[in-house]
Formats: sequence, C-alpha cells, structure tokens
Amino acid sequence: MRKTNKKGFTIVELVVVIAVIAILAAVLIPTFSGIIKKANQSADQKAIRDMNVALAAAEATGKPETFPEAVDALLDADINIDKYKALAKDMEFYWVKALNRVVYVDKDMKVTYPKDYVETTYDMEDGWYSLSGDVETSTAWKEKKSEGTVSIANGAELVSLMEAFNKKDTDVSGISTIKLTADVDLKGAAMNFGAFTADVVFDGNNHTIYNIRNGASATNSKNNTANELTSYGYGLFGQLKGGSEVEVKNVTFSGVAINGTPGANAKAAGHAGVVAGSIAKNAKLTVSNVTIDNCTISTEKKAGALVGYVQPGSTLTVNGLTITNTTVSAGREAAALVGYMQINSSSVATDAVVSIQNLTVTNVTVEHDTSYGYTLSADGMTATKD
Repeated sequence: MRKTNKKGFTIVELVVVIAVIAILAAVLIPTFSGIIKKANQSADQKAIRDMNVALAAAEATGKPETFPEAVDALLDADINIDKYKALAKDMEFYWVKALNRVVYVDKDMKVTYPKDYVETTYDMEDGWYSLSGDVETSTAWKEKKSEGTVSIANGAELVSLMEAFNKKDTDVSGISTIKLTADVDLKGAAMNFGAFTADVVFDGNNHTIYNIRNGASATNSKNNTANELTSYGYGLFGQLKGGSEVEVKNVTFSGVAINGTPGANAKAAGHAGVVAGSIAKNAKLTVSNVTIDNCTISTEKKAGALVGYVQPGSTLTVNGLTITNTTVSAGREAAALVGYMQINSSSVATDAVVSIQNLTVTNVTVEHDTSYGYTLSADGMTATKD
C-alpha cells in the first residue's frame, strides 16, 4: 500500500507569508489610497470647472448676486445636484458671492482650486455658501454653559447647538439664553432650530449672523423632488410650537438665503422668514433691536422678511426692527414683514395678537401669486385674512 506524504505549512512558513502580505499591504494600500484620492480630486475639479463655466455664462444676462440666483444658474445649465458634494475626503465646494465662482476648499477653509483663486482668503462678509449644506460643527458650547446661558463664539458652535435642539439632546436642557460673543458665519449650513418647543432668549449681543441657508436642499423648486427632509418652516427657527416663548434681540442677519420649497416627500413646509418660518397657536415671538439686511426669502406658500406665517392665536411683538435690501417671494402670500396673519376677523378668539413699533423698511422687493384671495396691508407689511 502506497503511503502519501502530506505536508502542511510550518509555523515559520506561515509567519513568513503573513509578513510578506503585511509588507505588500503597507506599500500598496497608501499607493491605492493616493490614486483614489487623486481620482476623486480630479472629478471634483471637473465639476468645479463645469459649475464656473455656467456661472460665468449667467453673467451675460446679469451676475448672480444671491445664493438662490447662483443655484438657478447651475440648474439652468443642467448641473446635477450630485455634483454639489465633493468626492475627496475633507474637501468641500463653496460658492463665493464676491467672486460668483465655486471654489474647492479644505477643512481649514483654504482654497486649493481653481488656481486663479488659491490666494483668496476666506471672509464671512464675502458670502461663502457650502453647496452641500455640510459645514464644520463644534461642541465647544457645551463647556460654556453657565446658569442657563450658553455662549456661542462661531458658526460651528451655533450649528452644533441647532442640531442638539433638533435632537432634544439633554445638553440643551435648562438653556434659557443663547448669547453670541462674536459675529458668526453659518457658511450656508442647511440647519435651523427646527420645531422649537422651549422658552429662550436669543441675544445677538450686537453681533451679526452671516449666510444662513435654509431649505429642504441646496436646490429650489426646479430640482428637489428627491428630497425627503421634513421641515416645519424656514428661518433661524423653523416653527415656534404652541407654548414656546422666544425673544430675538440685538442681532443683525446678513446674507440669509432661504430656498424653502419642499421635496415631493416632505411632510410639511412652505412658510419662510429670516427669524421664523411660522409661529403656532399659543406661541410667542418678541423681536427687539434686530436688522435684516441683504437677504433673500423664497418659498412655495407664505413668506415674509421676519416671519412667514403668524398663525391664529399666536403673539408677535416687534420693538425695533430694520429691514433693508431684501427680496421676499412666495407662491402664495408674501409681504415685507409677515407673509400672512389673521387679525380683525369676525372671530376675535382666533386672531393673532400683534404689536409693531419702531419699524423701518427700505428697498424691499415683494413678489407673490396675486391669484390667491387675501388682503395686503396698506403699507405692504403684512398679508391678512378678513
């Protein structure tokens, strides 16, 4: 009978094989990673070139001056929303208002492409908007809470705080005052305080909030049917829910760009204003020493520079508000101050309680669908229901 001599690998041989594989992996994986990174960067740069060609072409009929206008120019050129998000890690596409160009920036906001703009220095006043709506966040605010007050030093902290309120995080429990300690830039973050149920004072401390960008997506009504985000409204606060009391004071809003048109699967949307999309029954909003400047508010239903919809049974108090260089547009009701509210109706119990003092409005453009039956106030500040 023949014996078969079966011999397996020895421990030494296995160790040698594993060591060789490890060495090859150590050499090849970084190489492959580098190739993938360069391929992604190349694709990103191609997307930027396409977008900037479209933006340059749009200047022939009028340079885009707002983020919504820039998005319109890109959509008119059939540039797909998928191209708005960078493929390469830690990179982002930003539209810069001062340039009317898209730039490629790293996590430190340094421009790396196009080469004509690599010397461009980030400045919040120049209007930088993240095309994807994704921006840096920071939880540093959690360490700065004291006796019900939380201090916010930059846009990254404010976006993180908004996210925490949306998630009803325990870290926001007990916060009664939100206070800015510097000008903040939201950089086109697709975020707000959502459906707000707390009592809070938002004190700008005489600082400016730049470049709020709200909307179900980066797109407007031309191209956002795939969006499934639920929205209660658009603005710093999406909707003040019944029972909440909010005061917004001592703050300037600049460069707000609201494209508040929901996607096909959005559960609620349509009301937009810089401070709040809507104020629900039994909710109260007080505004003191606030300026709204160089802003664009657009939605499919109700829009106002301050609030989109003041619902029956809610309360709005204004004592010191300036609105200037702003455009408001809506598919239905729109007005310079409040898109729509019900006052002086036959049923006083359902009226909104409104008090407005020290209001200044200059250079505000209002566009709306006039086919809807409602009454615009004599001064054009509010739309009302008789």
